[in-house]
Amino acid sequence: MLRSADGAWQTPVAGLLRPGGLAAHEVIVSIEVRRLSPGEGWGFRELSRPGAYAFPLVTVAATVRLAADGTVADLHAAVTGAAPAPYALGDAARDLTGAEPGDDWADAVAERLATRADPADDQHASAAYRRRMVGHLARAAVMDARQRAMQKAGT
Repeated sequence: MLRSADGAWQTPVAGLLRPGGLAAHEVIVSIEVRRLSPGEGWGFRELSRPGAYAFPLVTVAATVRLAADGTVADLHAAVTGAAPAPYALGDAARDLTGAEPGDDWADAVAERLATRADPADDQHASAAYRRRMVGHLARAAVMDARQRAMQKAGT
């Protein structure tokens, strides 16, 4: 839920995943997260500077839902810290569903998320380093999500 001097309203997260998605006078006051369904798992990875008490350099979050046959029924992933605004895998995940969630699949997810990265060099990390880390963290996050989905499905 968002709030400003004009009132409060709900908006989908996708609306916030773009530059200007949250206006300067708006604040996020609550977030509703749905429960994971059977056969669905989550993964989250972040890269922070050692000893830093600040925002992480890059984060990747993912959910994977497995079909009864063990293939990927649904996939969602999002990245922060690697572009001017957070971004999601979105439609780029469409042809990754229906696949066996193995190493090649995880590599494809990671590559698609890294390709969409548009980081800038700053005092904390180079753009090239952030882009590489998106791929590394994305692969780990989707494999964690897959593992949790398999545990929930009892496979």
